[in-house]
Amino acid sequence: MEPVFEAIGRPEDEIVVFGRSVGSMFALEMARRHPGLAGLIVESGIADPLERLRVRVRPEELGVTDEELAAAAEERLDHRRKLEGFRGRMLVMHAADDSLLHVGHGKRLAAWGPEGRTDLVVFPSGDHNGIMAENMHAYWNRIRSFVEGLGG
Repeated sequence: MEPVFEAIGRPEDEIVVFGRSVGSMFALEMARRHPGLAGLIVESGIADPLERLRVRVRPEELGVTDEELAAAAEERLDHRRKLEGFRGRMLVMHAADDSLLHVGHGKRLAAWGPEGRTDLVVFPSGDHNGIMAENMHAYWNRIRSFVEGLGG
C-alpha cells in the first residue's frame, strides 16, 4: 500500500482513499496510517472481519484456537480503533438489502467515523454486488458531492 501512496506524490490532505467490500479493509488501514487524508470512502465495507471469518471458517481449520483467532483479529483488524485517529471526512455507502454483508456493517463503520465529518448513505435498492448499477445516478452524485465538499 505504501508504495502506491508514495507514487501519488501528493500530500495526504489532498488524497481520497476508496475501498469496496474486502477492499474496505485496506482503505481503513490507509486511514490508520495516514489520519490526515482528505477523505475516506467505504462502500459495502466490513466493520468486523472476525465476524465474517467465523461465517466461513472454523479456527481449528486454521490451526488456532478461537481465542488466538480473536486476539489476532483484534490486534490487526480492529476497524473501530483504526478510525479513532482519522481526521478527514468519511463517506460510507451500503445497500439496505445487502445479503452478503448486512447493512449493519456500514452503520457501525459510520458510527465509528469522525464525529460530524462522517456521512452514511444507505441505498434502498441493489445488493452487495449491484449497489452501483442499481443506484447509478445517486451513487455517482453522492461521491461527486462528497469530493467537491472537501474543497481544493
